[in-house]
Amino acid sequence: MVVRAEPPFMLGVDLGTSSVKAMLVDSVGTVLSSASRPYPIESPIPGWCEQDPAVWWLSVKEAVRELLSKTGVNGDSVSSLCVSGQMHGMVLLNGSGEVLRPAIIWSDNRSRSQRVQIENALGVEALIEIAGNRAATGFAAVSFLWVRQNEPRIAASVKTLLFPKDYIRMRLTGVVCTDFSDASGSLLLDIRRRQWSQEIASIVGIGLDALPEIRGSHEAAGELSGKAAGELGLRPGTIVATGGGDSMVGALGCGVTREGVWSVNIGTGGQVLSPTARPVVDRMGRTNTFCHAAPDMWVVQGSTLSAGLSLRWFRDALSGGEKRLSEACGVDVYDVLTMEAARVPPGSKGLVFLPYLIGERTPYNDPAARSVFFGLTLSHGKAHMVRAVLEGVAFSLRDCKQVLTGLGLKPEKLVFRGGGSGSMLWREILANVLSETVVSAAQLNDVAFGSCLLAGTACGLWRDLNQACAQTVKYGDSSSPDPEASKLYDKQYRLYVSLYSHLKPLFQLLAEQR
Repeated sequence: MVVRAEPPFMLGVDLGTSSVKAMLVDSVGTVLSSASRPYPIESPIPGWCEQDPAVWWLSVKEAVRELLSKTGVNGDSVSSLCVSGQMHGMVLLNGSGEVLRPAIIWSDNRSRSQRVQIENALGVEALIEIAGNRAATGFAAVSFLWVRQNEPRIAASVKTLLFPKDYIRMRLTGVVCTDFSDASGSLLLDIRRRQWSQEIASIVGIGLDALPEIRGSHEAAGELSGKAAGELGLRPGTIVATGGGDSMVGALGCGVTREGVWSVNIGTGGQVLSPTARPVVDRMGRTNTFCHAAPDMWVVQGSTLSAGLSLRWFRDALSGGEKRLSEACGVDVYDVLTMEAARVPPGSKGLVFLPYLIGERTPYNDPAARSVFFGLTLSHGKAHMVRAVLEGVAFSLRDCKQVLTGLGLKPEKLVFRGGGSGSMLWREILANVLSETVVSAAQLNDVAFGSCLLAGTACGLWRDLNQACAQTVKYGDSSSPDPEASKLYDKQYRLYVSLYSHLKPLFQLLAEQR
């Protein structure tokens, strides 16, 4: 493919949970193409989720090289690049910059005891006041305490703690730093002062000198080294932006940068996100408050851990026939599944799915919660189960929305983003479950696109992120709620909520038995 667009080009990289995605855009925000590389989540013990940073780096290099080949873009024409990606994870380096152990990522569940220890040591209210969040398994601070208590030799060798995208940027530039959005997702940042918290770091047992310098997501972090440039096929000295956490950068890529414009994301996990001009925190600890990738803004976010992951699990565990059909017909297996589900009426004939495959964040913050199909009868088939999965994820996002509105935040516009936003059926279900008009983002790869906007701002192509969004962000189709379907879902949602309260003691019993 030969590119007709004119340089400069911006390269955005999304270091996701299950794959890396690379994207090239031109100076008016037109996407030339994208490329991706999958990688696994390793689980050596049930509940553990780890990844090898060396695999991340290899995947980034392969995706970028494929992208340049697909588009015909000469690497010298790429003015800037930016890596954003999965939040909360932890990469530990020794004094030589070598990785000490596999990265513990956001979905890891091993540190339940350490989560309680941190909250007991500081107090939940004080922790929320400083960090904006309760402690949760998978957060870097909690994971580091687990390493210190269970792998003391490794903890003693730690010179630097980085977050996933920052490790890749270090490989690109040699510069060790992070941004405010990722820092706020570690539980180690004072989100009001926007600086590392000595109080929390002391409880966890990590020195502030092991934590990276913090910069704005849109700022230039450094330049591409000669070695990295040769490995990626780019020009040495190319500007590399700081980047940010995937949730915030994805919101940026959909123009969700001001109060009243919310995003509803269905990726591996799911989030309902509201930008705020001041840090709004939930004293009950049901939501997360982070720094936005946009300067001087924060976000309040409700999160569900198994959004798209729930459908992926169903695909892998129960959809062998659909896989074979999709391969034979050249159709995506998810399209096959959702086409089947679209033939089932709203409510899935009373079948309800709790999407708690790896626990849940909002509103329960319960790592012991587990998934359930409730109400199965002989009249249910696979299509009912698929639709119940889609509806269950929508109910979990309604949980998130209700907590945010309870904090006084009100949506004027709901932007549906992430891989799930490519499904018209899921968008219609969301509109009916949330009783809101939902508009799809034009870009499915919103994190990679948002990274391109950060890259262009870092090299001066756009004056600021407001100008970048105004000139480039577009939207797709929308769905409005159907009153009858919304009424039905209101009843089923009440059942969905009551199921958790009744099953919570059994979830805990199951966790203790394991």
